[in-house]
Amino acid sequence: MRYLILLAMLLLMNAAVCAQPGERQKRKCAYVKSEFDIEWNIPKGFYVGEEDNLVYGPNLSRKSGAVYGGFTYWMTALSQGGDCKLLYPLLTLLTRLYQREPGDGSAANIQLQNELFGAVNDGLPPYHEAWLKPEWAKYITAYGGEKARRDFNADPVFVVDFPIIRPFQDKYTYCLGIYLKKSGYFPVFLKCLLTDQGYREKEQYLDAARQAVKYGDGPWNYDRKKIEEAYSKVMKEIGNKE
Repeated sequence: MRYLILLAMLLLMNAAVCAQPGERQKRKCAYVKSEFDIEWNIPKGFYVGEEDNLVYGPNLSRKSGAVYGGFTYWMTALSQGGDCKLLYPLLTLLTRLYQREPGDGSAANIQLQNELFGAVNDGLPPYHEAWLKPEWAKYITAYGGEKARRDFNADPVFVVDFPIIRPFQDKYTYCLGIYLKKSGYFPVFLKCLLTDQGYREKEQYLDAARQAVKYGDGPWNYDRKKIEEAYSKVMKEIGNKE
């Protein structure tokens, strides 16, 4: 009897320290909504992935990739058939990289340029010499106005169809990068990884991505200290190490 009581106590302690995947992601979504005024949702036909702090960049295996691409993604969602994986960015990282007031959009521009440069260019020139070539515009689709507001409640939206040389996790042969900006907010870098079959149905999965992220109506007040304190708290709750 004493053994059973002890075992029950240990199980309860473990449940409190290491939340289950679905519960972890709910807490992450609540944190992002509370601190960034951005909604994260799991699209219809998707389920929550178990990966935390996944570092990804298109073609990171290429020589230039380690320098010019990549970001940390805090949450994933997978389609039921496994042909699409959505990556949600660790927004808290932006407060550390860009400590000035958000909203000027430069972070999205820099990230898009770095990732496209890393994915397309095989060379490794000095960082300050990196630039986007005009012919690379074929990879980028940009739109704004009513469609951007309807899709993500964003201002401009940039969708990059990256050329992938080496499949990610031996499965995902395509990557759509979705870069969102809204005045007064931090940008969002969403990734939509696709198999060969998934790419043939990419419009369907772009529709799913539009369900995944939505900016608030604002105004949003940036408080870096509050964001960091809330992040430390949620990390302790879900049992992850920073």
